[in-house]
Amino acid sequence: MRVERIALRDFRTYERADIELGPGLTIVHGANGAGKTNLLEALYFGATARSFRTANERELVRFGAPALRVELSGADADGPHELAVGFAPGEPKRMTSDGAPIERLLDAPHRPLIAVFSPDRLELVKGPASLRRAHLDQFVAALWPARTATRASYREALAQRNAQIARVRAGRAGAESLAPWNRTLARAGVALATDRRAAVARIVESLIDHAAELGLSGARSR
Repeated sequence: MRVERIALRDFRTYERADIELGPGLTIVHGANGAGKTNLLEALYFGATARSFRTANERELVRFGAPALRVELSGADADGPHELAVGFAPGEPKRMTSDGAPIERLLDAPHRPLIAVFSPDRLELVKGPASLRRAHLDQFVAALWPARTATRASYREALAQRNAQIARVRAGRAGAESLAPWNRTLARAGVALATDRRAAVARIVESLIDHAAELGLSGARSR
């Protein structure tokens, strides 16, 4: 789904706003404090039901307002669609897809995929590899929600193997007891690597093309 319209109510500094997006590149400009980042945050919130700026969602509700609401309208090959997220502090979020209540936006097949790259996201480039792996795993979950279990299985297997290593070091178990955990971790790792590789394959060619257009050394075009 490509978002064509975003409607806000009591989101951050916005009391009300109704904005139509064009079919091409949209540039939002204005003075400092005009609400540009708030608008981008609202778009992200409408597509994911969470903020990319804060974990304290009370901050999203406009000062003095009881609740917020974000609506995204757009279309895909199946026709027009609408997503809506309402939030009042202390209460569960209320989400709808084409007017029908849903528990998670991941359950909406037409939910638009969205990514944010702000200055503080340079950590993806400059930070440790673990951040890039976590970001890739989020991409996997966005493409295939059911595969979130793959990463959970790997983390569980890793924690269990590490706990067993601690028992071996403490003399409470023999080294041979690690073999089953090694096999479990290996299977989970292979599954996780397969998911990551499949996700990268979905975007690698377009990224190569963009890199070539920017004149980056080593890029090849299709």
